[in-house]
Amino acid sequence: MSADKKAAPAAPRFQERLKTQITRSTVILLTAFLLLFGGLLVGGNTIQKLGLPVSTVQMIQGSILIFVAAGGMFTKYRIVRKERRLGND
Repeated sequence: MSADKKAAPAAPRFQERLKTQITRSTVILLTAFLLLFGGLLVGGNTIQKLGLPVSTVQMIQGSILIFVAAGGMFTKYRIVRKERRLGND
């Protein structure tokens, strides 16, 4: 290579590819979430048409959302129990 043309460092190219990959995965996850949330709303509307009260449907939807959020939390964090020692150490 001549002195005028220098090779671009690899770090900016890697960062651009990483940004593109993150953007794509974010769009896919957001689309999946919106489809599932839309299904939850449509399912709640269908249950209301079957004769259940609105408050019951909202309780079911709320419990589903809480369990999904708690499941995500428990996959990310673990509950660790500390052992207590008995006796004088």
